[in-house]
Amino acid sequence: RDSDNNGFRTYRLVIPLMVVCTSLDCKSVQGCIAAALEEEMVELRADLCGFSVEETVRTVRSIGCPVVLTYRGGSDDRFLVRVLGSLSSGDLQYVDVELEAPRAYSEEVRTLAHSIGARFIVSFHDFSDTPCIDELLEIYDLCVGRGADIVKIVTTAATVEDASRVLRLYECASQEAPLTAFAMGEAGRFSRRLCLALGAPWTYCAAGVESIVAPGQWTSGQMRSSLDPANYPFDARNIPVAAEGGLPSSKSFAQRAIVAASLASGTSVLHGYGGCDDTEAALVVAASLGAGVSVEGDVLRISGVDIRDALCRELNVGESGLLARLMVPLGTLLTRRNGQVTVKGTGTLAGRDLSDALEAVTASGGDAVADGGKMPFTLRGALKGGNVRVDGSRSSQSVSGLLMTLPLLDGDSILTVDHPVSVPYIDMTVEVMAAFGVCAEKVSQSPERMVFRIAGGQNYQPSDITLEPDWSSAAYLMVADHIARFLRPERHYRIPELKRGTSQADERVTDLLDMCGDLKPFIFDATDCPDLFPIASALACFCDGTSIINGVGRLYEKESNRAEAILSEFSILGSAVFIQGDGMHIRGGQIHGGCVSSHHDHRMAMSLTVAAQFIDEPVMLDDVCCIDKSFPTFAYMLSQC
Repeated sequence: RDSDNNGFRTYRLVIPLMVVCTSLDCKSVQGCIAAALEEEMVELRADLCGFSVEETVRTVRSIGCPVVLTYRGGSDDRFLVRVLGSLSSGDLQYVDVELEAPRAYSEEVRTLAHSIGARFIVSFHDFSDTPCIDELLEIYDLCVGRGADIVKIVTTAATVEDASRVLRLYECASQEAPLTAFAMGEAGRFSRRLCLALGAPWTYCAAGVESIVAPGQWTSGQMRSSLDPANYPFDARNIPVAAEGGLPSSKSFAQRAIVAASLASGTSVLHGYGGCDDTEAALVVAASLGAGVSVEGDVLRISGVDIRDALCRELNVGESGLLARLMVPLGTLLTRRNGQVTVKGTGTLAGRDLSDALEAVTASGGDAVADGGKMPFTLRGALKGGNVRVDGSRSSQSVSGLLMTLPLLDGDSILTVDHPVSVPYIDMTVEVMAAFGVCAEKVSQSPERMVFRIAGGQNYQPSDITLEPDWSSAAYLMVADHIARFLRPERHYRIPELKRGTSQADERVTDLLDMCGDLKPFIFDATDCPDLFPIASALACFCDGTSIINGVGRLYEKESNRAEAILSEFSILGSAVFIQGDGMHIRGGQIHGGCVSSHHDHRMAMSLTVAAQFIDEPVMLDDVCCIDKSFPTFAYMLSQC
């Protein structure tokens, strides 16, 4: 931190030295030498190259950057001993031996490595699983006991929790020897980058796509790009103002209301409309169905149509998961007149698994297909209704789609939802339907099951309603104001007046702040309000102790894999974060600046931006445009303090 002559403070963003070690598996000496020219460090996989001792010695001596010599063959041929015996001081920087190698062989390699000034790496690989943390710590101690100068522990992750477990070594291990630890597998891909921020001396990458030998492995070009500060152009302490104004209307409420209004024959008036990308996508869908749409200030007028008579063969739901799950079952009704219908999306939605929507359609007698449960969806036959049973544990949105569709069928239906989650959003759907004259009678409700009786032959009726301000958006301002009360008392963030006792699940932010009090660690269950998870995580980073946020299982199929995103980015900013079961543990108090990714997720970008307001060093973001998805006036409102 410096002071200039005018007394203004400036800050230098200190970025840890992050080294990319590129694995070489070329089949010729010259190929390896050429491939190493642009690299800062390489691992020579002599076993994969198929080199002789003489070829390996020649390659090592010809490469002009630090080299890790790795040979995963058996110890019987004493390959590494013969190579090291032919090298001179300074020829080689590191040599890697597996923990499972015989002790005598390992000690001989270590002695020879030290004789030429090379450091000795003892590595452990689990190609099927990630052991428990106690076993991982034992493995670390065994590697140290073998005389390791550097310990390498690599496991295989089936889940983000698995990858989180191996990353805990950076906090829990004794650190008698520097550690590089990460997880293979697609679920562990993020750990190959995050390990650098946690203290790994380097991370391993493939030279190119054709050289990838393990699932989840990055290429060196991909890794260097992700570490390049130039790709993080936005200072999150002062992000550009995209639009001025107040809180948007609840997009959850507004999207449901827009869809209902577009299905009502007549003109509906929606007051208090404040748009965002997701609600604008709903208006596009309404227009595609043939509804008339006009906006005058904060008043939205929609002249609806009977979807069963609409001429429409394609619906674009933008980047909205809710809109997709509403329109896939509703869109099947279009097939009666239009034949095959396509529902497509854009941006991050294109990569999200929406198979729960497909399962809901199938359970209701409809016909829809989608490759891997991802956009686009092809709708081929309308729902039939009757006795419908669905698993509600993955998403309440697919349940909402059925609730809005089943009343339009000719016959009556009984909808049974097993293991429902985000129940307040299901209640919101029923509330909006009732405002437009359609009834879904809740027969019973328990944590294990909800049952609805739905009469067929109903029609949506025009309505005149007021849209509620968005508690989800307000939560960011409320958390910022709460943190400021204790860390920046000169600041006060303006919180607009909000309706209490709503069906918006994120009203529970008030419970969260009550639990936190004067920045005490808290335990909060976000299972039914998963959109609060990112901002609750930001709050936890400033608490003096370890907070636990439950509901991790709800995070995997959002705009990003939020379990991975939260763990990665708040760890980069200095918090200790790990996942155990359905809980995320976050230890606050050590937060600092850094380069972090929004994962092109509006809620991640806003949560990191809120955290940045209370960090002295710069917090640099890669993307802030994604915020417009739900809260285009966010930067403006955050600046009004």
